[in-house]
Amino acid sequence: MLKIAVTLVLYNTDKQELNNVISACVNSTVLVDIYLIDNSPNDNLSYLDSDKRVNYFKSEHNGGFGYGHNTIIRRFKLLDSYDYCLVINPDIEFNFEVIEKISKYMEQNTGVGVLMPKILNHDGSLQFARRLLPSPFDIIRKKILPHFLHPKKYEMIDYEPNKPIKIVGLCGCFMFLRIDALKVVGLFDERYFMYFEDFDLCRRIAIKFSSIYYPNLSVVHYSNNEHRRSLKLLYYAIRATILYFNKWGYIDKERRVLNEKVYDSIIKGKGV
Repeated sequence: MLKIAVTLVLYNTDKQELNNVISACVNSTVLVDIYLIDNSPNDNLSYLDSDKRVNYFKSEHNGGFGYGHNTIIRRFKLLDSYDYCLVINPDIEFNFEVIEKISKYMEQNTGVGVLMPKILNHDGSLQFARRLLPSPFDIIRKKILPHFLHPKKYEMIDYEPNKPIKIVGLCGCFMFLRIDALKVVGLFDERYFMYFEDFDLCRRIAIKFSSIYYPNLSVVHYSNNEHRRSLKLLYYAIRATILYFNKWGYIDKERRVLNEKVYDSIIKGKGV
């Protein structure tokens, strides 16, 4: 039997929202173990310590998204006990069959290290969570001048794949990770407090395995783009962007090659 861990990082998380995603995992057609780390500055979620559906840990330090998931993985020794790890946000809604179908695909395609399904907004519209690797100019256009110079090609707004395809730019709101891949490439880079840690991990996985966007299944993400309304989160977004390009390069030849392969596969409908 496959062993699947689900990890969530909490920070002042809405209780009803959290209960919904826990229930979705518990009611899945495959058995999963749920692990929560609470980075909140208060004890409002401490009741979860007695919730038998989950394994709860209250962190004394809020090190951010990647730090939180890494802490769960290390504290509960998930690399030694599981086949897969589903990294998921609390504001996700999905059908009870999603985890089973994704795990079956991963079992049939052993070269896949990470997979993300289609991400929808709460109104059913497509959330452009699968992207090409960004250039610095793509980020400037998206963050500073989104209404005038929107980077359509980077977000593939006009090109939605109709079959599984290799895409390195996957969102961390719902990432199904092969444990063996994590053993090879390592965990999240904890220098990113928030933002870009998902692209960074998927890119490292794609070097040794495949990073797959799977449009055959969908989940709903109640994203609210908080960084656009919070100066603190905007700071983290800018900091993460600089960190990412310092690490991978501002003039990135590999980015161009990977993006051209993705774009060509979508246009020609080749998939994987």
